[in-house]
Amino acid sequence: VSALRQLVPRFKTDAVRIISPVSTRDELGAGDALGMYFASPQSSFEANEGISFWDMAAKARAEIAAKSSRPALLEATAAVRGLTKQGLSNEGVASILQHAFAMDLLLSNLGRIPYQLTFGDLILERVWGPAVLAGEDAQAVGILTTGDQLCLTVTTRHPVPHLLETAIDVLTDEINATPGQSG
Repeated sequence: VSALRQLVPRFKTDAVRIISPVSTRDELGAGDALGMYFASPQSSFEANEGISFWDMAAKARAEIAAKSSRPALLEATAAVRGLTKQGLSNEGVASILQHAFAMDLLLSNLGRIPYQLTFGDLILERVWGPAVLAGEDAQAVGILTTGDQLCLTVTTRHPVPHLLETAIDVLTDEINATPGQSG
């Protein structure tokens, strides 16, 4: 959000809408053998909200946690089933989903990969992803941690120049300014 505000003039006054896919792996007890991400809560941050970096992160995380519970996942499943039972055309479903998942930024954080990093003489140093295309103008930021390396990827049809570099600068500045804070 902070990087987009610095780089894209309209976000100095407009809200930034973020969607983060919710993993159902924990709820289903599936470990890393499965990735189902059909619920994606939206967080919206107004330009004049005056919310700190860490409060923004806490707000988004709380909204994701609320959508990760079994009742919330069952509700999302029922909503999708309801759409398909109405006999909507592909265009109708696409239109509904376009509004339901309206975003400026898709943020997908897979966390620390739980895999072994050494394979004989080979060492896995970094994994980049996830890489997906989101909405027409959305920036999709994939985050994954390999060992102690945070890896960031942007996938988009319309890149915002220097988005990752600016995001890294913002994150580094916030971490350095806030002793004891960790992501």
